[in-house]
Amino acid sequence: MLTKHWVNVAAKDKLKLVSAFPILVAKEKGEEERQMKFSKTICLLMVAFLFLTIFLAAPETRSSPEVMGPIVDDVYFIMIQDPYGAIDAWKAGTVDICGVPEYGMIPELESPPYDGYVQDISSWVFEYYDWNVEGWKVYPEHGYPLNDTHFRRATAYLTNTEGLISTDPWFTGFVRRDYGSWLPEQYGEWYNPNVQEYPYDWDAALAEMTAGGFTYVLKSGYTEPVPGGIDYWNDPEDNPLRPFTMDTTTNWLYYTHIADAWLTELQAFGLDVTPIYQAWAPYQTKVWAGDFDFHVLGTVWSRPDPIIINFYFDPDNAPPACCNWRRWSDTEADAWIDTYTTTLNRTEAVEAAWNLLDKIAEECIMAPALTWVNIFANNKDLQGFRKSAAWSDWNFQYFQAKWKTDAAKTAHNNAVRPRIVGDPAGVDLNPYVQVGAWESGFLGLIYDSYGGGFGLTAMNPITYEPMPWLAEDWSLESVPSGTKITYYLRDDVYWHDGVQFTADDVKFCLESLKDWGAAAGQAGQAVNNLWKVEVEDVNVDGWNEVVVYQNVSNLFILQYTSMWGGMIAKHLWEPVIAGADGIYGTEDDVDPRTIPAWNTPNPIDPSLTLLTGTGPWIFYKGDWHTGEYIRLRANRNYFKSAEASLADINFDFKVDIKDIFTVAKAFGSYIGHPRWKLRADINCDKEVNIIDIYSVAKGFGKTW
Repeated sequence: MLTKHWVNVAAKDKLKLVSAFPILVAKEKGEEERQMKFSKTICLLMVAFLFLTIFLAAPETRSSPEVMGPIVDDVYFIMIQDPYGAIDAWKAGTVDICGVPEYGMIPELESPPYDGYVQDISSWVFEYYDWNVEGWKVYPEHGYPLNDTHFRRATAYLTNTEGLISTDPWFTGFVRRDYGSWLPEQYGEWYNPNVQEYPYDWDAALAEMTAGGFTYVLKSGYTEPVPGGIDYWNDPEDNPLRPFTMDTTTNWLYYTHIADAWLTELQAFGLDVTPIYQAWAPYQTKVWAGDFDFHVLGTVWSRPDPIIINFYFDPDNAPPACCNWRRWSDTEADAWIDTYTTTLNRTEAVEAAWNLLDKIAEECIMAPALTWVNIFANNKDLQGFRKSAAWSDWNFQYFQAKWKTDAAKTAHNNAVRPRIVGDPAGVDLNPYVQVGAWESGFLGLIYDSYGGGFGLTAMNPITYEPMPWLAEDWSLESVPSGTKITYYLRDDVYWHDGVQFTADDVKFCLESLKDWGAAAGQAGQAVNNLWKVEVEDVNVDGWNEVVVYQNVSNLFILQYTSMWGGMIAKHLWEPVIAGADGIYGTEDDVDPRTIPAWNTPNPIDPSLTLLTGTGPWIFYKGDWHTGEYIRLRANRNYFKSAEASLADINFDFKVDIKDIFTVAKAFGSYIGHPRWKLRADINCDKEVNIIDIYSVAKGFGKTW
């Protein structure tokens, strides 16, 4: 009877009916296991009758036309340098998305009258503890016992990052403790959760020293090796251990905080360690030369692949080539690096990377300390894409942004206003330059690439796998020179000035980036190994094909080519570069990096500039108001609809039973709950409830 009644009520009343159901899941955070099982059972029953609803709903409801492009009409990037002034603007409602400068502010921002959605997003900035494993090859005085694995493991157990995070306001709430895998969990399948971990553990440190044959001498009055009670250590030959140094840079003060915490523990353990904290230049010169014992530094790598490991552990990357300043070289490790940088077999590549991460952890070559977390406050009435890690969320965040109610939409003029610190560097707002991180992301919104998440292919922001975007499909083939990538392009993509996007644009873009922008930021990753580009079978077999040859062969070359080389319009830039003689590719060519693209009119549509892309957002001439804001306007001629994508939780371009099942499994959960799924909270109210299930059911069968 329940099902019969349900399917016969008007669609607009279905939400009210379901909302009138008895509470299915206990909301108390201390819910018992019995209640959780009960809620899961009821959820499955709900899915059953909602599934019936899908097929009995009015066909016109399910096939209503969607607005193309983003959901909101505009994004205004509001410039406020002072972070506290920015929070005041957020409270006043003149800014909708804003970074939170103090962790202690969160309770206020989440409470009435603001009721903000405060979100933690793990960044791609990681800090590490480091040992000079084989620097003795250059500086013999930095040798033993640092080349002893037991000693390195013992001192790794003395990295009291937990205490640092809980007591130091520099870190409390703004970092996450990392333990074992040198690639942290943001790296998806490349993260190895099974490696040796080094939590703060005094007893484990003592055990490792004992296993290495080291013995301690207690201070007078102590009978146990407790912190502060060890006078010094002897090596297996009963010789006192030498003094050590601890290096880091003072340019960023949080490094000295991390180093001080480790220094305190090492000294309490009976080791003679002297800090050497310097400005960046002398510090870099010293450490890159291998003149150090213990060392603290971080890194940033905004791509979910293991190639970053090469910079720190490949023997070919010893300074000055790169960052293997510890001069570590291992035959097994070198073979694993060679495997994942040359194979097209994903299983083989992941296995090699996991083996390498296991070895790095087991021998404690370099130990992870923490990952920085960005905290953002979102307007309570704003929904859309949310993610726990930073990768690929820039484009999707604004693409899916939506005001929850018509009243909120009207009040905000259907626009979103995120806060930025200040004006971008004008020279970097150029597709041939785009060195700055913010400038690169901004260009990604216009150009469908540059690390914003889209490109010839997009990166699924949940699985990190490539998925179709400007190219509907692609194929990879090993060839003697490296890799052949064939892209089958969509035929419904247009530049913002109305000119159709073709394979000739891809060819021009990649080749001109190699000529002029190979050294430029992320774009260089797309073209540094470029061999040649060919256009084939344009509209002959129904496809618009472009073939790209790279002189390397690995799984990641697709990402570099597809996502980091933003597509540049041939019809706009070729004449500009050709210069006075009008012939592209001669000595009279103009360096495109010198052109103020953001202020140079588009010759086809003077309301635009040379910053004309294929992306979901359009930059119009005059929309940069220096010191105030930059405006981007929705591209209503875009080839995808954000509205249709909202209920596609797993980003497979269709709303299906997988999405309903994901929401059902998370039903009744909230932030911090063991079944919480961030993406299942479609309306962003911090809990997965009947509204989310109804949203997926309503969109069932839609593709985008």
